[in-house]
Amino acid sequence: MYEPHRNPASPRLGDQPKSPTENGLGHLRDAMALLESKATAEERDDYRHFVLTLVSKVAAAHTEHGQTVSPAEAEAIQRITAVLGMTGS
Repeated sequence: MYEPHRNPASPRLGDQPKSPTENGLGHLRDAMALLESKATAEERDDYRHFVLTLVSKVAAAHTEHGQTVSPAEAEAIQRITAVLGMTGS
């Protein structure tokens, strides 16, 4: 059966769409896989540090209910840290 060229990132009919969070983490995993094959260890560490610094600053930019970083933001940072292959922030 002929199937026209399609973007592999586009879901097929009947596929469950990914949440924005899972989609973002997938892109981060893809970036790390590319860096594993193309970048030096120092460049990978620099990228990890950059991403973790960025997400930490974004999370701390707004105070909710007296908390600098909300529980949901802390969980997101933990998930991102895991994807980056780091053990803690």
